[in-house]
Amino acid sequence: MQSKSLQKIVVIGGGIAGLSLAAAVQSWAEITVLEREPHLGYHASGRSAALFSETYGNALVRALSLASRQAIIDGGFAAHRRGALHVGGVEDSAAVDRMAAEMQALVPSVRRLSAAEVTALVPVIATATTCGGVHEPGALDVDTGKMLAASA
Repeated sequence: MQSKSLQKIVVIGGGIAGLSLAAAVQSWAEITVLEREPHLGYHASGRSAALFSETYGNALVRALSLASRQAIIDGGFAAHRRGALHVGGVEDSAAVDRMAAEMQALVPSVRRLSAAEVTALVPVIATATTCGGVHEPGALDVDTGKMLAASA
């Protein structure tokens, strides 16, 4: 058997990002993952709220989210569909309208909700206190433990 010459790469951090990088380059590199905590995923990866939202973050983050959605679903990492709701105060109508338009351009299933629709979804929000909101029904909970285990 002939051994191939591999690049040597040190990855600092054994969370989702570090382990994903290590998994992606393992076919052509010798990888060492350094983690100072007692186990992988101890911090953000292990305690994350893990909401997958296609509308979160700046344009680059949203593009990465859109590109990774199917891999999360196909990999079995989508725990369940939760949805996400952004709620505006009574004075925020114009801002909520802009947010809805921006998000709908990216994710057509996003809807601008009236105050009554927000209250119907979340009864503790009084109709008189909100202009409504923006609902992203396709937002998912991600099983970060399963994702981390698959990367390790």
